[in-house]
Formats: sequence, structure tokens, C-alpha cells
Amino acid sequence: MRHYLFTLFLFISLCLLWSCHSKQSCNIIHNNAKQIALADSLNHFDPKAAEVIYRLMLTDSSSENSKNYINALLGLASVYSNRSVFDSASTLINKASELANSNNDTTLMLSCLLSLGNLNLDLGDIEKSSLIFNKGLELAKKNNNSEYQHRFLLNLGVVQDESGNYSAAIKIFMEGLKVNEKMGNKENQAQTLQNLAMALKHTSEFHDALKYMKQAMKIIKSLNQAREYATALQNLGIIYRNLDENDSALYVYHKSFDILVPLHDSLNIMMVRYNIGIILKNQKKYAEAEAEMNSIFQFCQQKNIYDGQAYALSALAGLYQQTNRASQGLVAIDSAISLAKRYKLTSNLSKLLERRHMILAELNRFNEAYETLQTLNNLSDSLLSLDKQKEIELLKTRYETERGEQENALLKKNLEVQSGHIDLMWIGIVLGTLFFTVVIILLAFRQKQIRQQKQLAEEKSMRMELEKELKEKERTETIQIQEIKAQKNRELESYLNIISHDLRSPVVNLQGFVDRIEKNTAALNILLADCTFEPEKKQSIDKITLEIVPNTLKFISEVVYKMGNLLTGLTHISRSGRVVLSITKVNMDQLFSTIIATHNFQLSEIAAKVNIAQVPDCYGDEDQLNQLFSNIICNAIKYRDKSRQLIIDITAQTEHNKVIYAIKDTGIGISPRNLEKIWNVFYRVDPKSLEAGEGVGLSFVKRIADKHNGKIWAESEEGKGSAFFVELNQKEFSE
Repeated sequence: MRHYLFTLFLFISLCLLWSCHSKQSCNIIHNNAKQIALADSLNHFDPKAAEVIYRLMLTDSSSENSKNYINALLGLASVYSNRSVFDSASTLINKASELANSNNDTTLMLSCLLSLGNLNLDLGDIEKSSLIFNKGLELAKKNNNSEYQHRFLLNLGVVQDESGNYSAAIKIFMEGLKVNEKMGNKENQAQTLQNLAMALKHTSEFHDALKYMKQAMKIIKSLNQAREYATALQNLGIIYRNLDENDSALYVYHKSFDILVPLHDSLNIMMVRYNIGIILKNQKKYAEAEAEMNSIFQFCQQKNIYDGQAYALSALAGLYQQTNRASQGLVAIDSAISLAKRYKLTSNLSKLLERRHMILAELNRFNEAYETLQTLNNLSDSLLSLDKQKEIELLKTRYETERGEQENALLKKNLEVQSGHIDLMWIGIVLGTLFFTVVIILLAFRQKQIRQQKQLAEEKSMRMELEKELKEKERTETIQIQEIKAQKNRELESYLNIISHDLRSPVVNLQGFVDRIEKNTAALNILLADCTFEPEKKQSIDKITLEIVPNTLKFISEVVYKMGNLLTGLTHISRSGRVVLSITKVNMDQLFSTIIATHNFQLSEIAAKVNIAQVPDCYGDEDQLNQLFSNIICNAIKYRDKSRQLIIDITAQTEHNKVIYAIKDTGIGISPRNLEKIWNVFYRVDPKSLEAGEGVGLSFVKRIADKHNGKIWAESEEGKGSAFFVELNQKEFSE
């Protein structure tokens, strides 16, 4: 069907172009709106068709300075960028920019800046793309171009949500709702409501998330968008699952399934049914869950959805394991692994291998479990956590212990047999020597002494040999551990590269909202200037439009700048393998004031009190230290005790050319048994808690402290609060 539609589009496009040539007219294909709409739609549907259209448009343009020619250059650059042919895309965009500047056409200049910013995002240059988007934003503001103000800021909005800055994302989406209400764009309003709902879900505000998701669904339903409505139902199911309302989740999943079936959306149908199976398993309806997973497997076989088959088999293996049928689970997971290898489903393979090693460990087949984890460790795209590495070492120890016990048992048995033979021999000698002289007895005794001395010498030699082997084994294991660590670091760099790449594209959303608000505020001020109001109302209107709104936009811009710094840091890690610190003397009083100002809205919302003593300066990377202390203060806000006022005290003291900064709070505190674990990647003290994060913040904080040749530790008492101590250098240092 896809190829048929591609052929149809291409045929129509070529006919239109031929008609233009034959009539010496460009009224059809060179009409700006129709031309770009046709090529852009083909670019999303089939890039090859889009490339044909763009190239024909370049050939037929009457002048290189024409708008059609410049738009065709940008469109062709987009095709190349989607194919990762970045050099060609960059050349086309630069040429389009030169032509747009020579024409002094603001709209085309904005289009070029937008394309150039997106290209730099694809290349992973977050800092440069941010500068380009800000430049475009300023130009759009200057020319009151609301369309491009929205475009430049749109992607920056979603970036906050996907990068974990959920509070900032929620504020932005709220502002977006107000903008959409003024514009009357229902599709934008529905999308904004869905984004707001999922951001609230991430902050565990499930009831608010439920409310906004239902509002979005109501709008989508009025627009008769069936596929979008089915997707919204799936998101609603996720929220219900977080609320432990499994029956409601099942209902909306079934409803989504009924909508998707006539649309023949095989992939989404499979995901809906998979979620239904998981809910049934969580409800301990094992027979129904097993039947559903088997049905999903058969469905995916019919539709040739190979990763879906692997998911279904993995879920069946987990179900068998949960119902004490580990042997059946091993058969299912082996089938899934075979499928993943055959069709090169690398991302699925790592998860399947993890499932296999758990089943083998449950079956006490430690040797195979250890070998499975070693295979997982050797996968090029596998990133194992420190906990997983410890698990590998634990299985290795258990396997070697089991093998050692078997060898000891065999040796003991041999010694017992040998000892029995020796006893029989000595009994014969004793009975025989009863008739011999004392001299023969003395000779026999001397012979026994010699044998004992020889045996002792052999045992000593064996002991020395064993010690030598143990030392060699220890040295080998040390080398292997170092190699594993080096490999993990490389995998971490790859992981960070993936994160920075996936986060870069949404950065374009945020500033769009700010621009649109500024533009609408400016337009509103112009309209209000011609109106006559009562002095009281005039004063209120001026306060809103000239003070409150600008201050709010300034706050959002500061948050955007902070996000840009975070993404730049991740990009540096992924490219160089290590963050290159810019070590300078840091004014810590100013740094803490900036951090508190950034979080002023959240602190005022919860009526928190912050006491900052005068603290000495230190040496380090100011951006990195900003991230370190911001993370600690964010945690103090997130894990506050809601039954009492949050008080944060910031102090410092110097010891031996070191400065120890202390951040103390009156939050919920941390249990002593968890104090050492909180620095581990992805470790969460209580995953079921409403305040639980993703478990990466404190790990990243510790990494920053280590790179500054410093230390970080925590002291806490559950129910009374926590104190985090950061030791940094008071004198200049190098990495």
C-alpha cells in the first residue's frame, strides 16, 4: 500500500511539472503553498519522492533568488539531514541563507535559521543550535512573526519534560494552554493537554494528570481523530495503572483496541494487548494472562512483528517463573533469544539475556547463569549498572564455590581410600614384625619418618604452588576487573551520546511559547493603549502586561539557559569521554544566591525558609558546581516533610586548604541502611514513593565531586532531615 501511494504521488507530481513546461507556466507546481505542502508531505511519507519534487523545483525556478528556489534548497537539505548526509545538508542551508540575506526576506531568513538549528541538533551540537534558535527568536520578535516565534520555542518546551525538568515543563504547558485558548487551535490545545498530563504523571500528580488527559480526549473526540484518540486512551491507561486502578486501565485498553482494529495499526494493537496481559499478570489472573500472551505471539507471527514475538515470549517466561514453572520459562526465553539473534533485535537481546540469567539462577544452574551474564556483558550495546556487575561477580563466586566443593569432596574421598590402604598395610607390617628383632622395628620406624618428611615436603611444595596460582589468579582477576571498568566507561560514553542525541530535538519547543506570549502581550498593549479604562483597572492591566508577564518570561528564559548548560555537559561527556573542567575561582556566595533565585518560585509555593551563611570561595568549574548544589537543593524541596515547614541551612568551614560546604534540611530523612546506596546509579530509596525520582541525580553529583578531586557524603536520620557535605579545593588544582 505504501509503495502504491508513493507511485501515485510521484506520478501526479511529474504530471504537474510536465504541464508547467508545456504551457510555459508555473501556476500549479510553483505556487508556494501547494508546492511546499506537496513536497513536505512526501518528505514525511517517502523521502525519495520528496527529493524528486525538490530537485525539479530547483531546476524549474526562474531565478536563484526566488522564494521557491530558496524553499526548495531548505526542503532538499531536510531530506539529506533525515538520511544523515549532514555535509550536503549544511551546504544547501548555507546557500539558502546567503540568498535569503541578499533578498532581505525576513521570513526566508527565519526558515534558514530554523533549518540550521535543527541540523546542529542532529549533529549533537546543543550549544550552537541553542545560539541559532535564540538568534531566530530575536529576529522573529523584532518582526512580530508569531508563526516563527512559535516554531522556535515549540521544541524547547517538550525538552524540559523529556530531560526530567517536570516542574518547568508543567509551567510551560500551563502557559501554552492559555496561548492556545486565545488562538482557538483545538489540535494544539489537545496536544498541550496531553503533554501536561504526562508531565504531571512523572511528578506523581496522577489525579491532575487524569483530569487533563480526559480534557484532551474530549477535544480529540470532537475532532474525529480516531488514531490520536486511541493513543490518548493508551496514555490514560498508563495513568490508571499508576493509580492502581487496573480495572479502569483494562477498560480503556480494550476501548483503544476496538478503535485500532479497523485502522489495521498492527504495532499499536500489539502494544495494547501486551499491556492488557501485564495487568492480568499483576492481578494474578495467570491463566488469562498466559492465554493473552500466547494470542499476542500468534498475532505477531501472522503480522511478522518480530520484536513483538520476542516481547510476548519474554512475558511468558516471566509468567512461568512467577508461577513456579522456571523450566518452561527457560524454554520460552531461549526461543525469544533465538528470535532476537536471527532478526538482529539487539536492544531486545540484552533484556532477554537478563531474564535468562535470572531463570537459570533460580534453577541453581549458576555456571550457565554466569556465562549468560558474561555474554550480556560483552554485547556492544549493553550498559550494565554497578549492581549488575556485582551480580555477575556474585554468580561467579557461587559457581566457583560450587565447583570447589565438588573438587574437595572428590579429594576427600580419594584421601579416605588412600588412608584405608595405608592402614591395611601397616596392620600387615605390625603382624609380620612380631617375629623380627628390635633392629628391624627401628628400621621400619626410621622408614616411616622418612616417608613423613617426604610427605611434608610435598605438601609444602603443593602449598607454595597453590599460593602461586592464587596470586596469579588474583592478578588476572584484577586485570579483568580493570578491563571491565574500562569497557563500562566506554559503554557509559555511548549511553550519554544516545541521551544527548535523543534530547537535542525537543529543545526547540520551549522558547516558542515565550515568544508567542511576548508577541501577544505587545499586541495587547497596543490595543489597550487605544482603550479607555478606569484608573484602577488601567493600573491592574499595566501591572499584568508590563510587570508580571515580562518577569515570568525572564524566569522561563533562565530555566532554558540552565537546561542548555545541562545538555552541553552531556554532549561533552559523550564526545570526549571526560568532562574538561574550566577551573576558576568561584564566588560561592553568588553561586548559592543564583541557585536559590532559580528555585524561588518552588520555595515560595511551599513557604520554605532558606538560611545562607557567608561562605568562603573555592576553585572548580562553576557550571558543574551549579549543577551539583542545584541537585541537592532540588532533592531537599522534593523530599520535604509536608507536615512541617521546610528549612534549608547552607554553611561552610575550612580545613587544610579544603572547604566543606554543608546543606542541611528538615525533610523526611534517609534510613542509615540506605546512606551508602543513594550514590548508586538508578538506586531509589523507596520506588513506590510519590516523590521517587529516576535515581540518577546523586550519582551524577558524586561524579562531579570526584572530578573536582573532592568528596561528598551524607548524614541523615529518618524523620528528622538530612545533611549533605561537599568537600572542595580552596586552592587551584588540575584534573
